[in-house]
Amino acid sequence: MDSCLLKNSHRMSGFTIIELMVAMVLSLFLLAGVATLYLNTFIAQRESSDMVLLNNNARSALAIASGDLKSAGFANGVAAGSIRSAGYTVTDDCSGLASATLPFPAFLAGRGGNNILDCAVGQAGNYTAADGKPSDWFLFKGTAGSLTTALAATGNYLVANSQEGRVFRGTNVPDLSPDQEIREYQFSLFYLANNELRLLRLDNDALVDTTLASNIEAMRIELGINENGDGQVNRHQSVPANTSNWSAGQWNQVQSVKIHLLARSPETNNYTDNRTYTMGDITVKGGGDNRHRHLVSTTVFLYNHAYQ
Repeated sequence: MDSCLLKNSHRMSGFTIIELMVAMVLSLFLLAGVATLYLNTFIAQRESSDMVLLNNNARSALAIASGDLKSAGFANGVAAGSIRSAGYTVTDDCSGLASATLPFPAFLAGRGGNNILDCAVGQAGNYTAADGKPSDWFLFKGTAGSLTTALAATGNYLVANSQEGRVFRGTNVPDLSPDQEIREYQFSLFYLANNELRLLRLDNDALVDTTLASNIEAMRIELGINENGDGQVNRHQSVPANTSNWSAGQWNQVQSVKIHLLARSPETNNYTDNRTYTMGDITVKGGGDNRHRHLVSTTVFLYNHAYQ
């Protein structure tokens, strides 16, 4: 009797091989589920982080591009025709009305390409209304910031009173009158090249190129025009296809500028962009690729143009 009980107790203790195999299979299923949940959470967090970075990149680029635009044309209140720049030169300057040596017109814009104003190499745009990818550029000139008293030998400045002004470089200030004021003179050309937002700016006696933001694939500029001289926008239009066809007087009629920027992310798995993005009069399509996109826009009123 005792030996039978002992044999039965040994037989009832522990797990059989089949039970262990079933337990292992169930554990593997459980681990696979946990791993899948972790992977999906990781991917979602990464995509969310990418979207935050994309949004920040787009908005930062827009803030930089529009930040000083409202200062375009500010010249201490002096009329545009009363500012002289004789003897003031800039190496590899832009051509025509876009020259950095001419404070006015203070704003110009156009379509990008491999030759922008003879001073920048940009990317060509597609201006098909229903399925395009615009690559506009814009530039502004004028003074910015507060009055300047500490001058640098390489700095560019505008000295002016209510009657006349002079653009100059360095510390030798033209003497106009006791009430003259000095501010830094700026020239800034924003354009796209290789899906980057680029800035060509005046530095000492030359124009220097800088990359402001990457993964900006399209830019569109809309102009608000004041045709009757009342300081109000009467109509809107896109930038001219040929900038040289516009006179300085026509550019001075631009009272507002709306900037559209389309930013894109690096390629992302498990995502297809079939959305459309309206940039003024042009619709940009995602095209079914694997990139997230974010469109930002802002409107800047050119206050100084309104009082020229």
